[in-house]
Amino acid sequence: MAGAAESPLTGPAGEAGLTAQVTPAGGAADRARAIRRGGVSLIINGAATGLLGILFWVVAARLFGRTALGQNAALIAGMVTVSGFAQLNYTRSLSSLIPSARSGAVRLVGRIYLVVSVLSLVLGALFAAVLPEVSSRYSYLRPAFLAIPGFALAVALWSIFTLEDTVLASTRKASIIPAENGFFGLAKLGLLFVLFAARGGPLSVFLAWVLPLVLIVTPINIYNFRRALPALANLPVEPAPPSERWVKFDFAGYMFWIVGTSPLPFLVLGFLGPVKAAGFYLPLTVVTAIDVVTLNVGNAITAEVTRNGGRVDRHAARFVVGYWLLVVAGSILVVVFAPQVMAIFGRHYRSGSPVALRLLLGASAARAAMFLMNALARAAGKGGRILLVQATASVLTLGIGLTLMPEIGTQGMAIGWLVGSLTAGVIALWWLIPSIYGGLRSAESTTPTPERGRRGKRNLRLGNRASAGPSRSSTGRNGRHPARHRHAPHPPKRGAT
Repeated sequence: MAGAAESPLTGPAGEAGLTAQVTPAGGAADRARAIRRGGVSLIINGAATGLLGILFWVVAARLFGRTALGQNAALIAGMVTVSGFAQLNYTRSLSSLIPSARSGAVRLVGRIYLVVSVLSLVLGALFAAVLPEVSSRYSYLRPAFLAIPGFALAVALWSIFTLEDTVLASTRKASIIPAENGFFGLAKLGLLFVLFAARGGPLSVFLAWVLPLVLIVTPINIYNFRRALPALANLPVEPAPPSERWVKFDFAGYMFWIVGTSPLPFLVLGFLGPVKAAGFYLPLTVVTAIDVVTLNVGNAITAEVTRNGGRVDRHAARFVVGYWLLVVAGSILVVVFAPQVMAIFGRHYRSGSPVALRLLLGASAARAAMFLMNALARAAGKGGRILLVQATASVLTLGIGLTLMPEIGTQGMAIGWLVGSLTAGVIALWWLIPSIYGGLRSAESTTPTPERGRRGKRNLRLGNRASAGPSRSSTGRNGRHPARHRHAPHPPKRGAT
């Protein structure tokens, strides 16, 4: 019984607590397929969303001036930040809570949607009303905010839009996410041209970003509540490790992550103005596209590891390693071609922006390790680890970035991001490596090793046939096991299997 309370993040059996597990073949096979399908769908989604997102900002940079671009980018960052606070970390914790809820998942998600929507409306209205009074740099919002309620509604729509992807990933419906986000990317891109031609005003970029949400949120959530969530009642779930306080620690870590990530363009605009904010936001968009893919992949991993009782098996471990190597390779490629990438946005962004892009991308592998460790820790109920790495990244990013930014501009914030992420990534690897190693080794107990040789394979076959009763292949003429004979009459040839 002691093994039930052990964490999969502490290492292999006998060394740091990872115990071997015997599960029904169907359950293990289902989880393996779910991890592969969900992970591949989310990687495809991330690639498509990232490309459409970059294309959106390329078009916006060429249709609108740098000042308007910086103002709209800061407003979108503000909306995402306020929405992040209003989501109360359910974007991450739902991936562990939904599988455990099973038949109660519909009520659980419904209550969470209600709480998050109300909080989004309240915080969004306060943000829109107070911000122009706090700083003159945001005075451009005052005449446009017939829409204090409009901004509040945009925050609420973005919150539900974000949560619905977690619901899809946690119910093994991740294959829908690429189509959903593909439609969002194409719709907001088309609206850019429409609003530019119609002279939609200084907030055209923001409106193009928000309006497609109205067409997406309703049909996706009708599907979630009528089909995806009710189907969970038929999925088996292993008893999860005991966890009482992990949600609180996870929530605190999420708050640090929000503070240290979402408001950065907003802070750059406040310190350096809209032109510099545009030059920082564009490379940050490229980098955060990788973060978003990793976070979504992490949701799928959390859901499947939770269904396995919080234990990391071979399939999950292999997928985590493969995905992390993919992030490393992609980051190196973009670092090499950083000037060419930034030139896509226009000639104004070829000077300082490639340096910021390289500094930000230098942290991508470490951030991927951090988010993947968080995903496994969430499934195992280890919220304290999530809090530590998120707090480390956030405090160092803001502390170093805000100190250096007045002296060296946007590169100072990028250096803070790099140092904070690398430090947190090293801490995350301290737990992630034993977890993955233990997951890979957990399969060896069911696979004959070279030292076991023919007897190990024969015994494995006999064990699989035990339920069928004695037979010529499993017993000798006198009813004894063939392996007990001192001399085999016809030993197999060397190298035979």
